Amino acid sequence: MRTFFANKTWIAVQSFFFVIGIIAAIEFENWMGYKMGAIGAAFNIISQPDNLAPAIFLIIFSDLAFNIEVLEGTLITHVLMGKSQREWFLRRFSLFTLFIVIQFFLFAFFIGLGDFLVTWHLFNIIPESVKHLSKATNVIPLVLIKGVAIELLKSLGFVSLAVFVSTLFPGRLFIGPAVSIGGFLIGGKIAGSFAKENKTFAGILDKILMTNFDKSWWVAVIFIAVFWLLSYLRIERIKLTNQGV
Repeated sequence: MRTFFANKTWIAVQSFFFVIGIIAAIEFENWMGYKMGAIGAAFNIISQPDNLAPAIFLIIFSDLAFNIEVLEGTLITHVLMGKSQREWFLRRFSLFTLFIVIQFFLFAFFIGLGDFLVTWHLFNIIPESVKHLSKATNVIPLVLIKGVAIELLKSLGFVSLAVFVSTLFPGRLFIGPAVSIGGFLIGGKIAGSFAKENKTFAGILDKILMTNFDKSWWVAVIFIAVFWLLSYLRIERIKLTNQGV
């Protein structure tokens, strides 16, 4: 777990999240005329069912699940000590999943921190995802918890896909995340143009992208199970060389 948080990519991305929080706070205040506040900004980014930003940004870390270990020679060390690559990957799966869960909330934290630097407010407005329930204050915490939970599950689903893509490019950093994010954005845009003219296809696309999560939460479960299984099967076929320094 320590290797995840000590990686230079992790440090750079946290700074990126912080800057996004600053820019978003400035743009929101200019656009809406009032301040959201740090906690409002943090929850707003991770509790909206139709928001894909957390999943896209977390894909950046998909190389940490496999390729970093290949480049640093850690994986081949485990193999030389008698452990199979699949045995290593099972342990890596649990650690990396925990890392992504923690990083999901750190994403919100740094967004909120950036907002606070601009607004100096902690909770000026209710997140948009629960704004319509502002009068039912006893219901809001439950809605927020549900929104955060489903967004986290969705993010884990898309990151699982990105991890599998990264195993197709062993030892090559940034290619897997770039292909995953690029395919995600470009494919979504192309599919969206077809969806405008075909309601059936639009319904399928909504389920794949999980924009209406109440009706398609099972897609995230399938993504996680299928793509981690494919990664598990793929890992044994990868030939390792001592690339450590």
